[in-house]
Amino acid sequence: MQVFDMHHGITVLMGKENVVASGVVDGEIIDTAGYESLEFIFQAGATVTVAPTLTLEHGDESDLSDATEVDAEEVLGTLVQVEAADDVGKVGYIGKERYVRVAQSAGNAIYGIVAVLGTAHHQPTDD
Repeated sequence: MQVFDMHHGITVLMGKENVVASGVVDGEIIDTAGYESLEFIFQAGATVTVAPTLTLEHGDESDLSDATEVDAEEVLGTLVQVEAADDVGKVGYIGKERYVRVAQSAGNAIYGIVAVLGTAHHQPTDD
């Protein structure tokens, strides 16, 4: 019998607080240690003045002082550009760097990002 239990194999973290983001904004740094997959979920709020330009950054340093932009072949899907109220989207990361974040280089919008770490090495996860 198949078991359809994703709940015990994932951890959900804040990728970026759901507030107005203007100009350059770095999301939360996600530590992928102990997991085999990472997906970012985006949701726009009610206001999008100027569509933000979003990218994924990764590196080996816990503060991402060595951050570089993630190559397109390490991204699953298209990094959604938050253009209108109530836009939602997802993008997967399949790179091998330990630390990853979403970065905004321009724009002015209300949106939030949730990071979902999946395929945990040890299950059930703690949260």
